Amino acid sequence: MKIWRKRFYSAICTMCVALPTVLPAVANETSATITLDQAREIAAHALRSGDPALARTLAMGLVQANPQDAYAYGILAVAHSKMENPDLARSAARLSYKYSESPEQSYASARTAGRLAYKQERFNASQLWLRRAALHAPTETKSKQLGRDYAQVKSANPLSFRLNLSITPSDNVNNGSDTTLDIINGVPQAGTIGVSSRALSGTVGTLDLSLKYRLKQTRTTQTFAIARAYTRRVALSQSAKAAAPNVSNSELASTFAEIGLRHSFVLNKKGTVMTLHGSTGKA
Repeated sequence: MKIWRKRFYSAICTMCVALPTVLPAVANETSATITLDQAREIAAHALRSGDPALARTLAMGLVQANPQDAYAYGILAVAHSKMENPDLARSAARLSYKYSESPEQSYASARTAGRLAYKQERFNASQLWLRRAALHAPTETKSKQLGRDYAQVKSANPLSFRLNLSITPSDNVNNGSDTTLDIINGVPQAGTIGVSSRALSGTVGTLDLSLKYRLKQTRTTQTFAIARAYTRRVALSQSAKAAAPNVSNSELASTFAEIGLRHSFVLNKKGTVMTLHGSTGKA
C-alpha cells in the first residue's frame, strides 16, 4: 500500500474511455499508467484501507472520463462521507442512483444514500431512499435487512405521516337516490324525488393527510402532537350538469381539519397502555 500511495497520492487523473490512463505526477514525482478498471479497483481498495482522499482523486478522474459512471459516484459518496463532507456525499449518492445501470447498482446506491441521510439525522430522506432500495433488492436476505434498517430509521424519526390520494369516477357523487319515487319504510309515497336529489355522475377526488410528531419519549411514556387534514372535491359530469343545473361542484365538496395532543403511558409491568387524546378541529 505504501508503494501505491507514493505513486498515486498526489496524482490527478486524466482519463479517456477504453484507453490506458495516465496519472500525471505532481511535484516532479514519477507518472504511472493504469486502466480505468484498475483505477476502480485501487479506489475501492483505498476506501477499505482508510485513504478516502486517494479514492476521491481516482473517482474524480473516472467521472472526468465518464460523467455517467455510477460506480465512480458511489466511490465519491463514501469518500466524501469519510472526509466529513456530507453535502457532497449526498450529491454523489444521488448521481450514483441516477446513472445506475443494473438493479444491483440501484440497490447499493439507494442504500448508501439512506445510510448517509440517517447519519445526518435526515430521517425522512433516509426512509425515502431505503424504500427505493427495496424496489431493487436482489435477494430476499437483503430485502429483510432493508426492512430492519427501515424500522430503525422509523423508530428514530420523531415525525411520521400518512398520505392517501384518490381520484375515481362515480355514478353517485352526491349520495343521491337511485329511484325517482319517494319511498319511506318501503312504501311509495305520492310525490317524486327532485332531480338534484337523485344520483348524479362525475369524478370524486379525496386527499387525506395525517401527521404525528413525537414531542417526548421515555421508557414508559410517549407524547405526540397530531394533525389531520381531509378534503373531498367533486367534478360533475356534463350529463349531471345538464340534468341538475342548479347543483354546483362546490356544494358537494367537504373539508375537515384537526390538531391535538396524544399522550400514552404504561400502567403496569404487564404492558397495559393508556392513551389520552384531545383535539380541536373544524369541518
